[in-house]
Amino acid sequence: MPKPKRKVGRTALIKNLVRQKLKAQYGKSFFPNRPVKNRRLPIDPNGKILHTFYLVSEDKEIVGEIKSVSITTEQAYNTTRAKRVLVDCYFLDKVKAKKKILVLTNKEFYDRFKSDFETVVKPIEIMYFNVEK
Repeated sequence: MPKPKRKVGRTALIKNLVRQKLKAQYGKSFFPNRPVKNRRLPIDPNGKILHTFYLVSEDKEIVGEIKSVSITTEQAYNTTRAKRVLVDCYFLDKVKAKKKILVLTNKEFYDRFKSDFETVVKPIEIMYFNVEK
């Protein structure tokens, strides 16, 4: 009996859409969600500590994260949402890659985060992708 196909969730669809847009923009292919081992990269000088990134080009020159967070309240933004994204930026800062990108899919969060933290997270490029189209 054939195995039933796994249902693809909204998050996976968003990540695949972002990968397609980046492939068109940079002319490079990105590893899919599975297998995860292709997206696990060292973040320490000795290469022993690994982190799994959502965006890794097949030549590993472009590495990034995709975040679909929103601002529900001012308190949520200040206490958790922005800080979680900053942690992702920390990992991006530690990985060796020619280009590092943070893709945000919520326009309000993108505008606010870029205004608040763009100078803090440089040279990571903060991008907005409208995934609702």
